[in-house]
Amino acid sequence: MQAVLWSADDSRKIALHVDHQSQRGAVLWGCGFRLDSSKFRLPLAGLIHLTRRAAKTPGIGAVALVEEILAYEAARQPPRTDLIPPHYGRYEPDRYVTWMKLTSVTPVIPVVDTRTLTKVDGTPILVPPQAYVEVILPEWAENLIAHSS
Repeated sequence: MQAVLWSADDSRKIALHVDHQSQRGAVLWGCGFRLDSSKFRLPLAGLIHLTRRAAKTPGIGAVALVEEILAYEAARQPPRTDLIPPHYGRYEPDRYVTWMKLTSVTPVIPVVDTRTLTKVDGTPILVPPQAYVEVILPEWAENLIAHSS
């Protein structure tokens, strides 16, 4: 399974997405970067890095199963706004150019050091991505996704 790593600067985002996904069966995660869906075979694994601003110990704070990618040329609201967690109401409605439909979101406790990941080109992750980076899916993350589905 292909995998991408992206960053979140608010640790509450994970809990809010987990709650919404458990209530609705799926949840939309909005991103300010464009993710070219033609590059990926779905489903796709998502590894969510919590930044130093989001957690005392930065690192992989959750893994997710991405079932759909809705990427737009300009920021906009997606269809199925019922899958957007309520906390997004604090942000401008057209802040996100990509929406990922997640059918599982699993917290990683304790967080895993992001520098243990490897990009698909074989180089290590030295710093968390500003947007996203394709990574080799580690076995521990694959097992978490398999047990959450």
